[in-house]
Amino acid sequence: MDVDEERPASGAEAQRMLVQWCLSAQYFSEAELHAAAERITGDAADELQATVESMNGALGPFALALRSGMEQTTGDRRWAVVSTSADPISALGTPYPPATIAVLRHLLELVVTDDGYAIGLHHAVREAAAKCPAATTRRVAEDIVQRLADDGWLTVESQWVGVGQRACIELQPYLADAYPDCMKTCCLCKEMATRGIVCAACAEVLHPHCAERLESAAALSCPACRQRMANSESFGPHRPSRQKSETPL
Repeated sequence: MDVDEERPASGAEAQRMLVQWCLSAQYFSEAELHAAAERITGDAADELQATVESMNGALGPFALALRSGMEQTTGDRRWAVVSTSADPISALGTPYPPATIAVLRHLLELVVTDDGYAIGLHHAVREAAAKCPAATTRRVAEDIVQRLADDGWLTVESQWVGVGQRACIELQPYLADAYPDCMKTCCLCKEMATRGIVCAACAEVLHPHCAERLESAAALSCPACRQRMANSESFGPHRPSRQKSETPL
């Protein structure tokens, strides 16, 4: 390779190349975005915010934006190119047939309206088969659910299905509009919560990662009401204590 080809691009060309990389990747970690920005534009990590703002200026006319969200268990930040249209879930049709979009919409509804923010995998597969005419066998329905999980829209853990982090980033406006009474927000980081613990005293919630940040050697106190959260209930697919209403596979 010519030495000049290894040098970062500059100006409008660099921005165009980085936007193309984001459009191709669609959903990626912050570390991957840092690496791509440094490789393509030469921008350092502390310049990422300015880089994102510049890219969003380029993406705006196409009803797209680059947004991020914290992975609720690890605290890692992930990014996605999101649709800013009125119904962003309908804008996902490029990689999926309409029936798969219908399955995703239906399963998200089942999860976010469930008290524990999770449904059994057996239940999810059964609902996917009923919603998708192409799911002629159970295995096909299982593959649809698994693909949606692999792509970040759902999460499948210990035979339980929950909302994936990609859905939190890309579909939060849709979910908040469709199910306003079901949305949960972490009282520490103020981001959407689809897993965590609920304060028994004031009903505020914490992500698992945010709870770990606050927990002292003695106990965890709620940042909203300052009460100890020893008797708090959990929600989401990661906590076995909420698995009461269904028998998983």
